[in-house]
Order: sequence, then C-alpha cells, then structure tokens
Amino acid sequence: MNHEWHLPGHWSQDKRKAHDRSMEFLSGIVAQSDGMEWLDRKPRFPPVLVRGVSRRWYAIELTAVYSEEYLEDYGVVEEILWRINVTGGAWKDDVVKRKPHSVSLCIGPKRSGKKLPIGDQVGALALSLRSDRTTAMRIPLLAQFIVSPRSALKEVYQFSEEGVIMEEDVFMMEDYEEFPEQVDDPWNAEEIDNIAQAWAAEMETVLEMANSLQEFDAAEREDFDRWIQDREEEMLKEPEEQPWHHDEAQVWKLEEDLLNGRN
Repeated sequence: MNHEWHLPGHWSQDKRKAHDRSMEFLSGIVAQSDGMEWLDRKPRFPPVLVRGVSRRWYAIELTAVYSEEYLEDYGVVEEILWRINVTGGAWKDDVVKRKPHSVSLCIGPKRSGKKLPIGDQVGALALSLRSDRTTAMRIPLLAQFIVSPRSALKEVYQFSEEGVIMEEDVFMMEDYEEFPEQVDDPWNAEEIDNIAQAWAAEMETVLEMANSLQEFDAAEREDFDRWIQDREEEMLKEPEEQPWHHDEAQVWKLEEDLLNGRN
C-alpha cells in the first residue's frame, strides 16, 4: 500500500505498534474477503472497495489531516487526524469512476470507536458494509440508500442521519451569503447539518420513492400469496369438481377455432 501521510514523530513505540497491527488486520480482512479489494489511487491511501450482500458497492477512503497540538512533554507537535469518506453506488463503475450516480454516505465510527487505531476502524466499517443488509436494520440512512433505484441516485448528494441531501440543494446553498462554515470534524459526522434542516421538505424525494418501491414489493408479495392460496384451494377440490383443463373459456375458444378452420 502507498501512503502520502506519515506517522507523527511524538508517537510512542506502543502506539506505533498498535497502528501497524491495525493495518495488518485491515489488510487481512481485504485479502480474505471475496467482496473486498484495494483501489490503488496514488499517492493517497488506497480506498477499500466493498461489495455488500445487497449487491450495492461502497468505497471507503481516508484522508490524513494534520493539526498542531501542544503536549507538555513535547511542546507543539503535529497530530494526525483521519477523515473517513464513504461513497456508495448501485454499480461498481459508479463508485470506481465516480459517476453521477455515486453518492456520499454519512456513515462511520461513533466517537467511542474513533479511539481505536485507524486500521481497526476501517476494518470494522468494511465488515459492516459487506453485511449491509444487516447493518441497514440499525442505520436508516443505509437502508434508504439500498432500496433507492439507481436512476434516483443521480440527483442525490448525500444520505445522512438528517435526511436525503439533493445535489441541487448543495449547489444553491454554495452561493448563499450565510452559508455555514464546515464544522471542523475530521469524521464528517455532522457535515452540512444546517443545510439538511433548511431544505428538509425537498430532501424527501428519494425517501418517498424508496417507500413507494417498498409498498410495491409488499403488494406484489400479497398478490403472490393470494395466487398460491387459490391454487391450494383448487388442489383441495374433489376430483369431479376439478376441470381437466386450466381455463374452460380458452378450451371452448380453441374448439370453436378448430371447427371453423381457423388456426
């Protein structure tokens, strides 16, 4: 793997070893899973490409951010922070080539998990996205993404805890004079929170489409169950009650056509 970042010089030997072990852990997960691979985009940290059980694709990317901190034993030091970005798509090419149908997913470790070495964090996230259907049961925004049609994703910028953020909303707010500055949060956990609230009414487009799709699936299953029940009732009829054909009208129509010389 290629890195453009470097470990801070003030890190202890134990912390460096923990980091190295976490990277070995991540590499092992990617190597052993048939649903994960590295995307080598030099010189950045290679993104991890994940194919979920739902057949949706995810790219986990890391960006190193350095900030100056004062430590009593060292003075002013350069500390490394990590920004985790997750991109999702219905097709592999949507994610790999960053096509318009790819979207940002505001998902990542909770604050308690951010204390772990970065390899452990990315590894845990990759495993969660690999089992995305199960993960979606406790993360609504992931469920919204999974059920959204690919055609609808083209208009989406991000799926967040606050709702669906559309591309047009982001572009419109970029020129707004009171556009809030981005929160200095390397984990992107509350990015454009104010935008999501201000444009909540328009951000429900994809969610409504997803709900409609779920309702359609439910109706389709209900029709199928009804069809199965009808077939079972037919099988329970007495033999003399059962017609020897599937559709009496079609049989009489066929006989009429034959008698009239039509084929």
